[in-house]
Amino acid sequence: MFGRKSVIGIAVLCALALSALTAANAAAEQRAFTCAPTGTGFSDAHCTSPSGAGKFSHVAIETGVETEISGTNEKTASETTAAAVSKLKGALSGVETEIQCTVIDVHGILTNTPTSLHFLPILITYTTCSVTKPAGKGCKVSGGEVKTKELTATTVGQAENNVKVTPLEGTEFASIKIEGCSNEALNNTFPVTGSVTVTANGATASTTHTGVTAQNTLKFGGVKAGLEGAATISRKEGNPITLT
Repeated sequence: MFGRKSVIGIAVLCALALSALTAANAAAEQRAFTCAPTGTGFSDAHCTSPSGAGKFSHVAIETGVETEISGTNEKTASETTAAAVSKLKGALSGVETEIQCTVIDVHGILTNTPTSLHFLPILITYTTCSVTKPAGKGCKVSGGEVKTKELTATTVGQAENNVKVTPLEGTEFASIKIEGCSNEALNNTFPVTGSVTVTANGATASTTHTGVTAQNTLKFGGVKAGLEGAATISRKEGNPITLT
């Protein structure tokens, strides 16, 4: 016969199994689709507005096939009429620092599996970059440009509409050289390290300063940082790509 301790032990095992199942279900199965001008599922070309009388729909990207992608921040702000400015915010040498870049260019390879998607590699170039904080100190981003290292991204283990982006090797996303500052402590090359979870809304992938700082996974010059920005991802010279 089962004693009281055995019954308690079974109850504990059931609770642990339920907890593991709940954690597993928190990670959504997600793959990439194109938003194509066929069907009636969405009213917009980025597949963000469901509509039974629209002109766009999701079209599956074949599993196991490498798909070349590109991305831009054009038409990602003000209801797709403007470009979202990217902002990296942190504190270098104890000084509040903000880097702004007005142009983003993304290139990479996407591959679907039966339950997830992967980007490998990804390269992002930020141009027309400037130091907006501290203001009035003469600080500049060397060359006005920031190029990332090779990055990788995946939906494995992520919640719905989330993609985790990490460096392909090591921990460094990029390095940013700041020069011309009247504060000599800021005239240096500072690494951006860690990881970022990006949220997809239709074909637009974005981050917010609040969201990234809450993740507590990104550092700028060794100090916790936030990243704000958006980019629309598409097949190279093709239709926008959505996550579902």
